[in-house]
Amino acid sequence: MTVDRLKEKLSSGAADFVRFGLVGISNSAVDFGVTNLLVLTFKAKSSLSLMAISFVACALATLNSYLLNRKWTFRRSGPARRASEVSQFFAVALMAMLVNTSIFLFVTKYAPDRLAIVTWRR
Repeated sequence: MTVDRLKEKLSSGAADFVRFGLVGISNSAVDFGVTNLLVLTFKAKSSLSLMAISFVACALATLNSYLLNRKWTFRRSGPARRASEVSQFFAVALMAMLVNTSIFLFVTKYAPDRLAIVTWRR
């Protein structure tokens, strides 16, 4: 491999890394924004409603992640993604959604006095 080719690969990888980071920030903004919008709109206080809100917000952030990473971060020409690649992405996203929702419910139940967040009681 020539030095010029190596520089080109490193530059391309760095650009992908920056785009991936920007997509991550975008996902966090979508998740946080949708969660807050839905909590304020529906005045959610029960665990079931908070769980549904967290699920919807996380699902929208996941869709945002998939679309932006597919079209912008890791652009590939040629045929559409293989079904296994798409299913792997969404399987990992589902696990992340479960963790996200669990943490959200834990924090809203056990840490409301320490944080300025929505509270709910049994």
